[in-house]
Amino acid sequence: MPTDEQYLKDLIKQGRKIEAIKLLREKDNLGLKDAKEKVEELQSLMVQAGELDPKLAKSGCMVLISLGLGGLFLVF
Repeated sequence: MPTDEQYLKDLIKQGRKIEAIKLLREKDNLGLKDAKEKVEELQSLMVQAGELDPKLAKSGCMVLISLGLGGLFLVF
């Protein structure tokens, strides 16, 4: 079952971009890169439509992938 777009928008508006990416990965069976690109595309569309402050769209966390450990690290 595809992820509800409105719920993703709500997560993005709350600054919970990482959670939106995780949700897409789980529900839509996407890889990290594809899920991140989809969330960023939605975020961009929200800014263009005036649904999201551009300043909020630029804030966030840097995600690093450790290929050697296969883990995901978040740097705030």
